[in-house]
This record gives sequence, structure tokens and C-alpha cells, in this order.
Amino acid sequence: MRFPVYYHCRSDVGNFRKHNEDTVLVAQLSDHEITPGAYKLDSSGSGILALICDGVGGENAGDVASKMASANYFQFLQEYLSKNKVPVSEKSRIDLLNEIALQVHQILLREMEQDRRLDGMASTLTGLWMIGNSATMVHLGDSRIIRFRGGKLEQLSKDQSPVGKMVLSGILTEEEARLHPKRNIVNQVVGGSSTELFPDCETFELRNNDIYILCSDGLTDSLDSQIIRKIVNANLSDAVSKMGDSLLEAALRHDGRDNISLAILRIGSERSHPLAKWWNSLFHP
Repeated sequence: MRFPVYYHCRSDVGNFRKHNEDTVLVAQLSDHEITPGAYKLDSSGSGILALICDGVGGENAGDVASKMASANYFQFLQEYLSKNKVPVSEKSRIDLLNEIALQVHQILLREMEQDRRLDGMASTLTGLWMIGNSATMVHLGDSRIIRFRGGKLEQLSKDQSPVGKMVLSGILTEEEARLHPKRNIVNQVVGGSSTELFPDCETFELRNNDIYILCSDGLTDSLDSQIIRKIVNANLSDAVSKMGDSLLEAALRHDGRDNISLAILRIGSERSHPLAKWWNSLFHP
């Protein structure tokens, strides 16, 4: 089965930060193209990779970490696919994305050893590899993958952080987590230290009209899930670029204390039927 996917990405420094330490990438694995566009998902091709990396570190080290993580992850996956057949099984795809994450981690550690100005640099790494009728996730940190399907918004990734664990256990609500003083502490990142990594990897079935949002915590700290759902629903009959711009503008209006980055990938068609948002609002007000 073939699915067209329409994609758009944005990144903004936010209202208060001096530097943008986020990196967002959407690229076709057979041809490195990161401009907004469209791609035909086909099991005979290499697919498309979307990545969000949120860097941390002194001076400009966070910026270096996120760029290095995203560029190397893309390069390693692209090189593997240029020399080998696309893994068929779900497990083999998960194993591949997991192994590449560990390789990227080692590269950042080596860079820190060679340049002490980069000491402590690290980055979240959250990606989605779409090929054929499925998508495989790789996730380290607290950047997120969110899916909009049938009017419902669902967080597919789990925040690898102390605050994220408290939300999953029911100790904190989503709103309390967004305001928690330790919300920016994460347990798993590439770089930083030689701590053993445990990437979350999972494969999802793609369906027509699915919308996937990859974002740094600058978006979700500024907008709760209900506001995000309403913005997505209000823009269903618009181009995917309009949807992404609307989310970014809303985040900047509501808060924007951090860098804000997002990538939106829409399966099947760039726009929904004009009545789609009205229909969804009946069941998910």
C-alpha cells in the first residue's frame, strides 16, 4: 500500500532565549531534502525520517549537540539503507534504530573528549521512520511524538524524566507537570555522560488521515493537550504548513519561554474535507 505524506517543520528561539538549541529535520532517506513538501511512502523505497533534538549544555554546546545528533543519526540510517535491504520485520527495524542511537551517543562522547569546550553537551533524540504502511519510533528524553487520529490526540512517546514518571504513575496531572520546577530534568539523552542508554523503540501502523507531531518540550510546556487538539482540529481543512504555523504562533502567545520546534507529518492528503473539523467537534468538543 502507498501513502502520500505531507510534511512541514518549524523552529523558533522563543520569547526569552538568546540561542536556539533545538534541531528539527524531515528528510527523505534516498535524497536529503529538508524543505517542506510531500513524499510517497512505498515499501520498496527507503522512506522518510523525522527527528527532533533538543540540546543542552553551556555556551553553544546545546546547539552543537542537537545538530550533531540529528545529522549523524540521519547519515547512519541513510548509509545503512544504501548498502543493505530495508529490514522487513518489526523487530529488525527497532533493533536498527536502537543501535544507531547508541552510535550517535558514542560520537557525542568522543567529541566532548576532544574538545573540552563541549563538556557536558547532550541532546534529546526523538524520531519517526516512516516507510510503507508503518512508522518506527526511536525516543530518548522528553521531546514528544503525538498522534491525531479520529479526532483524538494521543502521546505515543513517554517522557524519560522524573516528572514524566510521576505523570504516568498518577502522582502529577499534565498541568502540574507543565509547571513543575524539575520538569526539564531528563534521564536519557545522547551525550552528556557515559550513562547506559535505553531508547524507547516501537512500531505503529499508519492510517489514512493520521497526523503526527514531533515537538520539543517548548511546545508542550506552552500548550496543553486540549489546546493542541483544538488547534489541529481547527486547521484540518488547511495545508499542513498552516497547521504547524498555527501551533507555533499559539505557543509563542501563551508562553514561549523555551525554544519551540515541531515537525508535522500528515498521511493521505494535505487537507481534510471542509466538514471534518465540524464532525470531529461533535464527538470531541
